[in-house]
Amino acid sequence: MKEFSISYIEPEDLKTRILQQDTSFAIIDVRDYDYGSGHIKTPTPQQYHHIPIDELIQPERARQLLSDLSLSNNNQNNQNNAKSMDLIFHCFYSQQRGPYGAQKMSSLLEDLYNNEDDGGDHQQEWNLNGVNVKVLRGGWGLWRTRFYLERDSLIVPLESDSSSSSSESEQDDDE
Repeated sequence: MKEFSISYIEPEDLKTRILQQDTSFAIIDVRDYDYGSGHIKTPTPQQYHHIPIDELIQPERARQLLSDLSLSNNNQNNQNNAKSMDLIFHCFYSQQRGPYGAQKMSSLLEDLYNNEDDGGDHQQEWNLNGVNVKVLRGGWGLWRTRFYLERDSLIVPLESDSSSSSSESEQDDDE
């Protein structure tokens, strides 16, 4: 019986992977009401997923995420049978929702891998051998604080953020 344990990833380690254009990870941002301040920039848009925690805990939504990440053997984009993929969860501080989302995903992965879900042959359906579940230490709050000066390469502002930032800087120039 395979277990999918959860570990933490340090912000600096994730930063290195992003700057090296590593595509063997996906960010799962489970923030909801506190999502309005931007998000982590990933090497490709397909690596970033904003799924509020109340959606993620629905098994069908979690399975859709796995399929979107090409972890389904039925997915035509999945050409590498030994695909390594780190699923990195976070919320604002990664103290409750991020770890909870990681735990729910870990349980789902164990069910799928160990065929306990519905008796089907999920090892044939899902390519989960190289999947690791992680939580970003400190969450979005620490990420934004620590890497604010490198925001062009590490942070995607929301549209409303970029327009308010430019108007704030214009006000500063006027003074």
